Amino acid sequence: MRRFDSERVRAEAEWLARMGTQMILITDANLGILPRDVEIADYLCSARAKYGYPKASYYSAAKNNPERSIEIARKFVAAGFIDCHFMAVQHTREEVLAATERQNISPEKQKEVAKALQDQNIPITVQLILGIPGDTLDLWKTCFGDLMEWGIHEDYQVFPYSLLPNAPAAEKSFREKWEIETAVCAVTTQHLMPRSFSEDDLLTGEVITRTKTYSHHDWIRMNAYAAFVRTFHTRCLTRWIALYLRHAHGIAYRSFYEDLIDSFLTAAPAQRRLVDAVFHHCQDAVSQRSGFDQMVTEQLPSYKFYLSMSQWAFVQICLEFDEFWSALEWHLLQRYPGLEPLEDLISYQKNLVVLPSYNCEVGKSFSVDYDWLEYFQSIGRQEGRNVVDGPKHVPGAQVIVSDKVGGPFREIPFDWHLLMGEKRWIKWIGCNRSRYKEAIYPTHGPRG
Repeated sequence: MRRFDSERVRAEAEWLARMGTQMILITDANLGILPRDVEIADYLCSARAKYGYPKASYYSAAKNNPERSIEIARKFVAAGFIDCHFMAVQHTREEVLAATERQNISPEKQKEVAKALQDQNIPITVQLILGIPGDTLDLWKTCFGDLMEWGIHEDYQVFPYSLLPNAPAAEKSFREKWEIETAVCAVTTQHLMPRSFSEDDLLTGEVITRTKTYSHHDWIRMNAYAAFVRTFHTRCLTRWIALYLRHAHGIAYRSFYEDLIDSFLTAAPAQRRLVDAVFHHCQDAVSQRSGFDQMVTEQLPSYKFYLSMSQWAFVQICLEFDEFWSALEWHLLQRYPGLEPLEDLISYQKNLVVLPSYNCEVGKSFSVDYDWLEYFQSIGRQEGRNVVDGPKHVPGAQVIVSDKVGGPFREIPFDWHLLMGEKRWIKWIGCNRSRYKEAIYPTHGPRG
């Protein structure tokens, strides 16, 4: 490692702010690896307070110095640099990480870091790698269940396992040991990708699509499972239902989402088309017929960007919202019979989704028979280890929704109601993405 003089770093931080830089990428491999990195964070925060810039920052946090990383995250969130802390977990199962000699901090320590961040009200985005040699479809599903058990619900970024030219995983002996097969794909960068880009404009990489522990078909199923977990859970289509079932009835997160994705989504043609489209997209990507995780919303021909698989599925559900929820409600009530609050919760969850039909100048209200706001405020960031009491019964209560803005800093206006038709949908999609990270707002429900 090479260290620049601290005064030079401070001066550069001031210069970047004075020049009105919108966003900075801190290229240190792991910010927080050295004690002085906390001082560097102070330089950046001080410069932003003075000039109002940079508006945002992206960095990789040190994995093996969690206390320092938490302190830096706290400073950056307070300064408005970031709206979440990125945790490079890669996978929660030690046997998967050990198979490829990835040595992260232990799961128990990861959970401690997550709890410390949650105690300071700092949202967490987990970064995962799909297709690590040694992984399986079963372990991949368990990984998401683990994260939810840790109390991490905000976002899971999923990256394909790409082979870099000089990395140990690209060596012949490693490839032979794990019987690796790859495909050259145009890979996502987690940013909006214009549909006008030609194939030559897209970033390509060699992606692992099969090893001796998972097949090509497994790899596609792993991608689909991750996409739909993000659609349903991190985009808050079913998150509160999953939390209630876990906390009040001990139903594991994995069980809930495995049923939702593997049973409900394949039960009827209306839902099955979503699964089929994602499967075909993955097949097209490895055949270089499309960019990986870059899907087209055919119903909105004027929309000029690709969507990730999870956001595409979310938009598709919202385009046929009432029909989808009718099928989902029937499935859940059949799957979990005898749970009296569940029907009310399904209605509550449905009404939390901010659709293009929402007019922020008018707001909306809806009735509930249980105090879901108080219930989820009390359990929303707790680990799902113990069964707890259900919500209070409050027949005929009203939830009043008056939100005019969303986003982690309440900076994104809900102003699409001024537009009509396709233009309204396109503006709504744009409002569902925070500056450089996918998100759907509000994540904790309307205030009422």
